[in-house]
Amino acid sequence: MPTRRGILHWLAAAAPLTAAGCSATSATDPAAAWRAPGLGERDPRRFALAHAILAPNPHNRQPWLVDLVGADEIVFYADTARLLPFTDPPNRQITLGCGAFLELLSQAAAEAGHRAEIALWPEGEPQPTLDARPVARVRLVPTPPSPATRCLARFSIATPTARPSRWTPAQPRGADRRDRGRQESGPRGGRGDGGPRRARLIDLGWQAWEVETATPPPTWSRCG
Repeated sequence: MPTRRGILHWLAAAAPLTAAGCSATSATDPAAAWRAPGLGERDPRRFALAHAILAPNPHNRQPWLVDLVGADEIVFYADTARLLPFTDPPNRQITLGCGAFLELLSQAAAEAGHRAEIALWPEGEPQPTLDARPVARVRLVPTPPSPATRCLARFSIATPTARPSRWTPAQPRGADRRDRGRQESGPRGGRGDGGPRRARLIDLGWQAWEVETATPPPTWSRCG
């Protein structure tokens, strides 16, 4: 019986091997998984998971564990063996990584013609830190794809290019920088709703930064 992490290990290995035709040169390419995640997968859950496991996550801990339930459900857990008790005592960063995992899973499911119905903390929200209870239960529902949901084309590996270095003036800090961000939140807003959405994201980002910097560490994690 496949284990929760074994499923993800198989998905991580399958994309490079399929895309490379199992050639010795390409199979060692660490970027291969980003070029064709889920290639050849018929189960939309596996296709979505092949993308989700590539989500950005704190310190590259990759705290993903999944159970495939029935024909259309995924139960997603955070691996408590991969938490960061000293650098992230409240598990906030790990939880953000789990959110990125679910967002990418949802986008990939939409690309495969499915809507991801995500129920967060189905057995209750853990407090004060993450525990063995699931982070989310996801059900994939067949849905015709639409341009509004097909965002996966934006997901691709960044290719480094040689560019001459340029000096960049220092940016304003603190509230001044946040106010400047609000002023610039004009037509460059995301996903078609313009500046207001961008302004909300800027505020959300600054609130997150303030929480990150203002939360004192527990006494046992302080140095000295």
